[in-house]
Amino acid sequence: MRFIIELEGPVFDIKDAHFAAYQKAVAEAGWSSLDQATFWRLWRKQGLDASLLMGATALKIKQFWGMFQAALASPESITKLALQEDISRAVSSLQRFGFCVGVTTGNETLLEEYSRLLAASTLAEGFVSCKSLTDGPRQRASQLGELAAGDERTVLLASSDIMARASSSTGLFTVGLPNGCCHSSRLHSSGADIVYKGLEDVLASLGAGAVDMIQAGLKPASLG
Repeated sequence: MRFIIELEGPVFDIKDAHFAAYQKAVAEAGWSSLDQATFWRLWRKQGLDASLLMGATALKIKQFWGMFQAALASPESITKLALQEDISRAVSSLQRFGFCVGVTTGNETLLEEYSRLLAASTLAEGFVSCKSLTDGPRQRASQLGELAAGDERTVLLASSDIMARASSSTGLFTVGLPNGCCHSSRLHSSGADIVYKGLEDVLASLGAGAVDMIQAGLKPASLG
């Protein structure tokens, strides 16, 4: 097996970093800022376009999204990134079943920061590689297909609707983890085959033979 793991959410706690990026972007746009609790609730349930920028034109939303993505790699956001609690043990446990690849929809600058933080932790050997998927939907799907390298038992662990949609369109088995920018309902509607609360539930399933994943569409090990 191989596990393609979205870095934002499953690996890094992004709550404070994303709010810092949002504040920077709205300041640049000259708009008023929501408080953090409201931002996070709306961001997870409905997304940037639907709630945070309600009433904005398509052009303004596109411009703001670009500013937000750039702000994610700013020092104000980077300093607020933190690894999820017990993530080193979780990734080490996943490696008993296959190898791990990290992915992000952030830009190359953000990927470099993620890689630096991983290298400075006990996760230095946890990922065989990390890749930024920053192009459009078709390109992201193609890149995920390349990372799967023909392994039909590839599992993508996604915490964003962007990654879940790309994985679903590629035909990869997609596990949703609602500890990033998406509520579980958004992950389901974006194409996740199954949604768990966190990596501990994924590990519990794998340890029990992945019966629930197989029922949801994962190819059995006997056919791998």
